[in-house]
Amino acid sequence: MLPILRLNRVLPLPDIALLLVRVILYGTIIVKLKDWAEREDIEKSDVNSVIGSLYVQAKMGISDANVLIFGPMMIPGYSLSNGFELNLQDKTGGDLDRFFEIANQFLAKLNQRPEIAAARTSFNPTFPQYMIDIDAAKCKQAGISPSDILTTLQGYYGGLYASNFNSFGKLYRVMIQADPSARINPETLNQVKVRNGSEMAPITQFMSLRKIYGPDNINRFNMYTSMSVNGSVAEGYSSGEAIQAIREVAAETLPQGYGFEFSGMSREEANTGTSTTALTFVLCMVFVYLLFEWTV
Repeated sequence: MLPILRLNRVLPLPDIALLLVRVILYGTIIVKLKDWAEREDIEKSDVNSVIGSLYVQAKMGISDANVLIFGPMMIPGYSLSNGFELNLQDKTGGDLDRFFEIANQFLAKLNQRPEIAAARTSFNPTFPQYMIDIDAAKCKQAGISPSDILTTLQGYYGGLYASNFNSFGKLYRVMIQADPSARINPETLNQVKVRNGSEMAPITQFMSLRKIYGPDNINRFNMYTSMSVNGSVAEGYSSGEAIQAIREVAAETLPQGYGFEFSGMSREEANTGTSTTALTFVLCMVFVYLLFEWTV
């Protein structure tokens, strides 16, 4: 990205997603543009032009990751980006792979609309994971509860809250977790033991691992399983036209049992409606007219 002359500073934040949640498979890069006086081509130095240039470079140079690029929100803390936001909803409670297929069809149609510059989702159902299979029969035979196996794994690999202590007038939490070198791969399970009466037994006697693929997290919006979609409006079109385009595409592509709801600033704009905007405009014109008459 650095060869783009309109960029001033790039701040990489590895292992941090958009919502500043620390995760391993995500990363965020905050880009600061140069001052207008330092930009060579003013006509192609706006935010949308820079985002377009970054998209081209990302597609050409990055093949093993999905790259989402957008400008900062107009009102800090009120939205995630300066474009539109919506949440696709699965009201049937069905399979996630089917939901992801429908979401891709919706996005493909939406990106064909001239009002939409780009629309994308960060949802990915193909994250590599491990499924833990607990042998309930062996646990019962040894007098161990399956919850003991899960609690032990949580303490070694995920971290477990143990206690509190006071120091320097503040309350601190005590968390237990294995050293990173002791939980770096599945083979480290051979060193983990669980209490079995007065003895310690290897935890691998009561469980096994198998590789699976699935989403890193599953979100819900208004009680339904959802996928967040972010996008930007094409140049020459208003956000209201983009919202109308989204509604039309949703009516054409989303089958029965699937829907969507706007979020962030898009939700407020969609709920306001054109009638309220027109009424506000008329009231402002009347106020200006009365003010003019009073001053004359």
